[in-house]
Amino acid sequence: MPNYCKDMTQQKETLIEFKNVTKRFVIKPNRQLRSYILGKQKKDVSVYGARNLNFSVKRGEIVGLYGPNGSGKSTILRLAAGILNPDMGNIMVGGSIASVIELGAGLHYELTGEENIYLYGTILGISQRDIYSNKEKIISFSGIRKFIKIPIKHYSTGMRARLATAIAIFANTDILLLDEAISVGDGDFREKFIRTIKSIKNKKAILFSTHDIGLLQHLSDTVLVLDHGSAQSTDNEIAIWRIQTLPFGTTFKGKVASNSMYPTLKRGDVVKVNKSKFSAVKKGDIIAFKLGNIPEIVMHRVVDFYKDKEKSYCITKGDSSIGFDVWKVTEDDYLGKVT
Repeated sequence: MPNYCKDMTQQKETLIEFKNVTKRFVIKPNRQLRSYILGKQKKDVSVYGARNLNFSVKRGEIVGLYGPNGSGKSTILRLAAGILNPDMGNIMVGGSIASVIELGAGLHYELTGEENIYLYGTILGISQRDIYSNKEKIISFSGIRKFIKIPIKHYSTGMRARLATAIAIFANTDILLLDEAISVGDGDFREKFIRTIKSIKNKKAILFSTHDIGLLQHLSDTVLVLDHGSAQSTDNEIAIWRIQTLPFGTTFKGKVASNSMYPTLKRGDVVKVNKSKFSAVKKGDIIAFKLGNIPEIVMHRVVDFYKDKEKSYCITKGDSSIGFDVWKVTEDDYLGKVT
């Protein structure tokens, strides 16, 4: 029998743990009398939101869920929140939860934004004192100060979602679950979201889903790449093979993995990378590329170009390197130009 347990005394730091979790949905096709008579009834179809899934999230850790629509991201968040029960396996949760899984769900449309801060905060288990002390932070984060006294039935979908996200983020809970929360904001909201999540990271276990590859790379300690409920890859793999599928002109963020480009780039810096054509690379450009099985993105300066019988390639080197750390980069290795 599945076990949804909120007692994790034996694992004090692990706040979410999935052990061999499977969740199956059965889709029944429309039944028609004619089909019964002719004996051509369509069979039920099984869809997996989670299939033999194993992972954990510790306090101070951020796990990102990535995959196409229908891959199981929302199902996993609902399982973690206790909204759904698994068909097989165990889900263990140790701590209080704040979640934004249905964007804007839980808000009362006839109440103002300010009144909903108190209502939704109470639903999430926040004390009135904590709601009052965090109200200004919530309003500032949501970016709807001009409309905070207006009933939210007049809000756009994005405004309601940002308000719910802000309340959940500032809730005094152990676990934060977010489903596509960042999709409702512009560039400024995205930067504010990243800064805030980083500032509260050490206090919580955070599990979130997104289609934003740059956000996953920027925030996540671990990424679960999902396909029909199964985890296909984890950790930094997404920073390589998913980036290679991005269309030209896409800008993503990459983290500098070493000090080889010091002082231009330092280890830990987060820079913007433009997915451009390899033919557009020029001598002196700083480019991002993959290197063998190393999971991190390498960033070096182009120092020369060559062409052999098979293909063109460039030679790169770190600014702080003297005579070593020189690499041959082909179009297959190239990820983009650092802007």
